[in-house]
Amino acid sequence: MRKKLVFVFSLVAVLCCLFALTTNAQCESCTGKWSADTGIEGYLGEINAVNTCSVCGTVLEEEVIAPLFETLGYSYSDNGGISQHIAVNRAALARYEEISGKKVKFGAVVATTNNVSGNPLDESGKPAGEKVIVSDFTSRSYDIFEIAVQEIPADSYDTGIYCCMYIIVDGKVTYIDNCVVKTDVGAHSYNEIVAGLEPEMPSVPEVPSGKQNWEDDGSLKILTIGNSYSDDAMEYVYNIAKSLGIKDVEVANLRYNSCSLAMHLDNAKNDKGVYMYRHWVNGASKWTDYGSWSSNGTYKISQAVTDADWDFIVFQQVSTSSTNASTYDDLNELISIVEELNPTAKLAWHMTWGNKATTDLSMYNGIVSAVNEKILTNDKIDYVIPVGTAIQNARGTSVTLNAIMRNNHLGYGLGRYIAGLTFIKTLTGMSIDNISYAPTADTEGHTIIISDYEKQVAIESANNAVTNPYSVTASTVKAD
Repeated sequence: MRKKLVFVFSLVAVLCCLFALTTNAQCESCTGKWSADTGIEGYLGEINAVNTCSVCGTVLEEEVIAPLFETLGYSYSDNGGISQHIAVNRAALARYEEISGKKVKFGAVVATTNNVSGNPLDESGKPAGEKVIVSDFTSRSYDIFEIAVQEIPADSYDTGIYCCMYIIVDGKVTYIDNCVVKTDVGAHSYNEIVAGLEPEMPSVPEVPSGKQNWEDDGSLKILTIGNSYSDDAMEYVYNIAKSLGIKDVEVANLRYNSCSLAMHLDNAKNDKGVYMYRHWVNGASKWTDYGSWSSNGTYKISQAVTDADWDFIVFQQVSTSSTNASTYDDLNELISIVEELNPTAKLAWHMTWGNKATTDLSMYNGIVSAVNEKILTNDKIDYVIPVGTAIQNARGTSVTLNAIMRNNHLGYGLGRYIAGLTFIKTLTGMSIDNISYAPTADTEGHTIIISDYEKQVAIESANNAVTNPYSVTASTVKAD
């Protein structure tokens, strides 16, 4: 009996040693698993993230993520309006999504309990007849948002008007901040409002009413209506999107040399066949061109807009008029024609860049001023793609200007790469931080060489432009 006990204890000891050795071997190679505790304050407070070994439970790393959102308080106007101001920390948000693997959406609801005259306005100041206005801010290019209820009728005070901020993580509402006018509104009110529209979350539309979301079918389809500048911007968009894992990509550029908004409008109103059409279908290795560089072509706006089920249609102004805000006035009529042909595509504005010879910020500032005056106030435009800011960001680095620009166009390699990254980052919201793709050749036969430093500048310039679209951000990338 004693021998049996000795044998059993010896066997247990051996097994324990083997387990310890195995555990230690696994711990040495284990990358761990992140978890993020949002604490009592949720996404308005610091988030404690911990990377724990999945085998032995050892804490490998700890990180404190800054608050994702900040409520900046309320303001009241003399005409009976009230506004709530919210700031988002884009860098912290991206880090939280990376660590947690969760998708964060956020926006605002403005609501009344009756459909009175003088309804609340959405964040663009557009009147609406609905009792509930839901505005998604996730893909917007701004960092500070204002949710406004303007000119509240006195007879609506007793029935309840309020605006709420919402944050949705993986389809669940995790935080509500209420702005109350007269009526006491509890934290459950947002859920009651939305439940009146659709019974289950997520019931907040991710896109403007009546427009499609490219993620719904897993495809990304972009059409630009422009000129040679939109050629620059679109050259690498297909390959960038593919590199980020989008399986179905289709892009096109409707090009007419030196074409202004006024010319586009005239071509649309008279259905003129004057454009070169560049089309890159999913699975192809390059563009298919309909028309030539020198003589444009015979394609019409009506053909291009209806050629595919576009997720995004992008407009721009010719560079010679890009600083003149009054020349942007043709955009609304052009949009009306395009929307009648394709009512579900989201509309975007391509903010272009200053001339190569402009060594100060005068032209860039003029473009930004025109965009602020005419585009940001246009509720038909869903996105502004700040390529001009991304290029200006890169111009402030140690990269040579000739790598970024050729004459007034973008450089075949780096300049066009920066523009493509900015397009995809703005329209999809996808992270470009670890993108593997960098061009080695373009579809026009140019050999491209982009150094590691230049690639990091391109990524940083695009990221900073999307985060801070209307002013230049200094680089922190160290030169080789």
